[in-house]
Amino acid sequence: MGDAGSEQASSWAAPGPRVIPPPPVAPPAPSPAPPAQWTPPLPPAPAQWAPPPPPPRVPPKGFPWWAWLLVAGGGLALIGLIIWLAAMVSGAVSAVAGPLGSAFQDGFEEGYYGGPSDPLETGAPGAQFAAEPVVCPGVCLTNTGAHFAALTVATTGRFGMSEQSMTDGDVPAFTSETAFNDALASWSGNNRQCVFVNTWVPVFVSYDGALSERATVDLLGQWSDADALSTVTVGTAVFPDSAAAEAHIGRTADAIAGCDFYQVGDPEGGQVDVEVNPAPAVANLHPTIAAVGWIESGPYDRYYVTELQRGEIVVRVTVQTYGGLTQPDAQLLTGMVANRFAEEPLLHG
Repeated sequence: MGDAGSEQASSWAAPGPRVIPPPPVAPPAPSPAPPAQWTPPLPPAPAQWAPPPPPPRVPPKGFPWWAWLLVAGGGLALIGLIIWLAAMVSGAVSAVAGPLGSAFQDGFEEGYYGGPSDPLETGAPGAQFAAEPVVCPGVCLTNTGAHFAALTVATTGRFGMSEQSMTDGDVPAFTSETAFNDALASWSGNNRQCVFVNTWVPVFVSYDGALSERATVDLLGQWSDADALSTVTVGTAVFPDSAAAEAHIGRTADAIAGCDFYQVGDPEGGQVDVEVNPAPAVANLHPTIAAVGWIESGPYDRYYVTELQRGEIVVRVTVQTYGGLTQPDAQLLTGMVANRFAEEPLLHG
């Protein structure tokens, strides 16, 4: 997202004539000092009384033997009380912090809230062709804007995501070529077959060295919780016609079938293993929409990604979570976007 530049006006003024200062004025002559006057000597001070010197410091006498017994007994009793209190506090803290600490450690290793430790739901993947496809030689839908998102803070807030970190227009629309190059440049995975996952928008990315499709892409919005532990992002691509959009969905479906695992990160500093699985078909999908998707499961988080195609437009819904959202939550959010997408009127309808 670029920042608008600002211009600063500058002006130049010719300097004024150089002014020569007058010569310095000599300081006045000092006044003559007054004549010294004679002062009579002071009489000797009378002798004064001084107090006698203090007596020598005598060291204090020692405590009697019974006093030492009392001090020792009190000290032992105080030490015992401190040890007893420490044991009680330690036991209470262990009773509370033990389960919490164990849960936090498990959550850190397996994902916050247990995220990726939850078993994935399996099922038949979505079909890359709609049951009743919208076919037209050019523009099919009357709207290509943010209506496809169909998500508001009021809606996402029910899933704990009450903040909208990006709205339509925050990022100007860009080309599929830009998204393609950015995805290739930032990919750090070891499996080139999986590079298509490395973007928020529906642009097919591969390492064959050529951009296989042209589209105008846009980010419509992103919603998250306060700590960004769960987010949902909606991006779109407007293709020249419905045939080009269908071809994109076909490439994505083939890429999902060819990517099941990748490692990302620095081989020396530590790599993260990510498992990739086809996502089950979206339930109750409108017959004019085709949908394919995948799930990326790492040690700390998951990505639930679905692409929806209708006419010349493809919408990508990406739900990322460290465990605060479940797979049914991601499916419900995707279904909300799909339902709104299906309501967009057709130009010839």
